[in-house]
Amino acid sequence: MSARKPAPTLKRHKATGHSYARFSGRQVWFGRYGDPQIHLRFAAYLARWEANGRQIPEEILGSTLSVADLVARYLEHAEVYYRKSDGTPTHEIENIRYTARPLIECFAELGVAEFSLGCLKQYRERLIDGGLRRSTVNNRVTRVVRIFGWGAQEELVPPETYGGLKALHPLKRNRSRAAEGAPVQAVAWDQVEPVLDRVARQVRAMILLQWHTGMRPGEAMQLGLADIDRRGQVWLYLPRQHKTEHHGRDRVIPLGPRAQGVLQPFLLRVPAAVPDEPLFSPREAAVERRAQD
Repeated sequence: MSARKPAPTLKRHKATGHSYARFSGRQVWFGRYGDPQIHLRFAAYLARWEANGRQIPEEILGSTLSVADLVARYLEHAEVYYRKSDGTPTHEIENIRYTARPLIECFAELGVAEFSLGCLKQYRERLIDGGLRRSTVNNRVTRVVRIFGWGAQEELVPPETYGGLKALHPLKRNRSRAAEGAPVQAVAWDQVEPVLDRVARQVRAMILLQWHTGMRPGEAMQLGLADIDRRGQVWLYLPRQHKTEHHGRDRVIPLGPRAQGVLQPFLLRVPAAVPDEPLFSPREAAVERRAQD
């Protein structure tokens, strides 16, 4: 006779801060973790599950999927889908988590079929009240619609629910209560120059490369000998990983004389046998910094 399996226990969902338990392979949500009422709700559900032969009662099984459950399933999908070519997760996963938190706080136990256009507007108003910029509000609302679109594709959400959510237009500039973000400006040289003598030479080189070329910090950090085409007067840097690689786009960064001058001391020390190694080694920077101290 096989041993009786232990009863489900409450767990905390790290991404949303809510509590859940698995009953018969199904994730069931009970509210924000730390709320004393969740233990009462969990105990009542557990008792019904035990009384029904450790099976979810039919009236519950046949009920609609909750918003919290949909978000949890979408996060599992996102962990696999939003990855770079080398398998590392993209920043989109973190963006989805930020999007999901207020959604769960407001509508965790609501059935997905009941999540209406009015609910989406309420979610948007909560973001505006939280002081988020208009562009951020629009991006998060778009992600919520995307979550429900994925649910409709997986036959978890009624298509008409998803269609209704798409009717919400994005906020227009200066036409809402949402704050407008200031345009991103280049950093002035008189703010950059004082920093250069206070950092390791590897960091200094990366700062200068970004100043001369406009490359992103991550692109400077990963730059290796194999990534640079030095056949012409203007060298070309082709980052292996970049922000738009998942769209199938290539990124080419021209390296003129000033950028080449920054790179020359590092190119001389890199053996041809390790062309994929980053030119600016954090390990070497740490060693040199300790030696200076």
